Amino acid sequence: MGCVKVSNKKSFGLFYKKGSAGFKGVPLFSAHVNVWNISESDNPFIDLGLLIENYKCVESICFMVPFEVDVEDIEDLSYVLKEDEIQLIFNNSKYAYQQYQQMEAAFNTGFINDKQEKALIFPIKDEDGNVLQNVEYIKNSGKIQIKIDIKKFGIIPDSINSIYIRFRIKNVDAQKILSNLPVKNNYLESAFVKRQILDFKLNNVRTIKRHDLNQLSNENYSLIQFKAIHLFVMVPSDYEISVWGDFSECRQLEKNEWNNYLKNSVSKPKEEIFAYHWKQKAENEKTVDEFAQLIKMEHKSTNLIMIAIYCLIVIILGALGSGLAELITH
Repeated sequence: MGCVKVSNKKSFGLFYKKGSAGFKGVPLFSAHVNVWNISESDNPFIDLGLLIENYKCVESICFMVPFEVDVEDIEDLSYVLKEDEIQLIFNNSKYAYQQYQQMEAAFNTGFINDKQEKALIFPIKDEDGNVLQNVEYIKNSGKIQIKIDIKKFGIIPDSINSIYIRFRIKNVDAQKILSNLPVKNNYLESAFVKRQILDFKLNNVRTIKRHDLNQLSNENYSLIQFKAIHLFVMVPSDYEISVWGDFSECRQLEKNEWNNYLKNSVSKPKEEIFAYHWKQKAENEKTVDEFAQLIKMEHKSTNLIMIAIYCLIVIILGALGSGLAELITH
């Protein structure tokens, strides 16, 4: 059986356009990515989050996804991020929820961290799922771009210094982000073992088309340099994960706390899901320019059809053996 090339996945991209002169300081960015690979029958889905500190230095943000999905499969998560969910996402019990007055969308939520710094959870759709006027959704050439014009959003309270954007990409074709590895030289094992590779990349210039980089550069977009990048991979507890790279921790999802955040996206009990966490953080005033992590996943399952075939073979061999023994004795 031939070898499968696994390092062939294109990179996600995050770009920003600088704001007009007059704002002091520089923007600081932190990315949070959740890859949910929790069912053999359902497609995986991905949550993308971006925290922008000192956002007034930024005019526009561009998320680039290296495969096509319909706009209906982009779900704005701003409306489910309330106090409990904020604490789950940021893994900090000191975050407090606050609701702000109506702006362009029907309502907007925010949070205050333990330093009493306020941030707005920034919507990209209204409550009915319609893309807001300051958001441009572009699908072509096997990719999508989501451009968010922060300046056109409307009046944001002066007390807000940071904004947080978070959305979900649903119904992702598993082949777009996962590679299946064959189990070699063992037909019996290959019937019961499934091996996958997740090759996740963010702002990996080598795997972003030069045409796309040039196009965004001509529009005055630059690749984001990060304060921190967090990757969470959610898998069933019976998966075996090969851990290397900038691995941080593994934990079991809380039983009920994720219900509102996940809604009906997950049928498996939450306590049967493990979250594996990789992270890179800037050190010594250096930024994190890119992120690339290769993750091997192995799942052993019961193949009822194969078990039935082997049972049938055993029965047939037993019958043949008994018949042959009877012929020999006579």
